[in-house]
Amino acid sequence: MCAGYLTWQQAERFEILPYSHGQSAERQINPKDKAPVFVQEGRSIAARAMRWGLPLQRDMTLFSARVEDAQDAPLLRAAYRFRRCAIPVNGYYEENAQGERFVFREREHALLYIAGLYTETKDGDCFVMLTAKSAENRNARVPLLLYADQTIRWLESTAQADAFREMGSTARLFCRGIKLRA
Repeated sequence: MCAGYLTWQQAERFEILPYSHGQSAERQINPKDKAPVFVQEGRSIAARAMRWGLPLQRDMTLFSARVEDAQDAPLLRAAYRFRRCAIPVNGYYEENAQGERFVFREREHALLYIAGLYTETKDGDCFVMLTAKSAENRNARVPLLLYADQTIRWLESTAQADAFREMGSTARLFCRGIKLRA
C-alpha cells in the first residue's frame, strides 16, 4: 500500500502550509505530515491543512481505509457521509523489501486526487486516504484515485461517493523505480 505521496509545492497560494522558495516543485508527504486537502464547506470547495492519519488508542494511527468498508465502519461512518476530502497528488510511492521506492504517476503527469475522509480531533483535523482493489493485481490495494472532474462529485454527494466505492480507481498509472530521499 501507499507509503507516502508527492504533492505540488504550490500549497502556499492557498496560504495553508509554509513554503520555502528553495524547495523543489514537488513535496514528499509521509504519514503524520500536515498536507493540503480539499473539503466541501457549504456550497464551495476549500483548501485546508490537515494531518495524515487518524489517531487511535495506544499510539496507533490509521492512515488508510478500504473504501468498500468505510461506509459501515463505526469509526468512519459519519466521515463517509459528511466529511469527505480530496488529497491532491502528483503521484504516490510504495517501498519494496529493500527500501527502494517506486513512484506511480498518471501517464500525462496530471494532478490527481486521492479520495479521503477527515475527522476532527482534539489536536486538529486529520485525514485518512481510501484504498480500492487494484485492477492489475486482485490482492493489492491502491489509493482511490480521482481525476479533477470526479473530485467535485466525490466531495458533494454521498450517492456519488457510493458510485466511486463500487468503481474503484479509474486513473491509469505507470510505475518507475526512483530513489526518493528518505
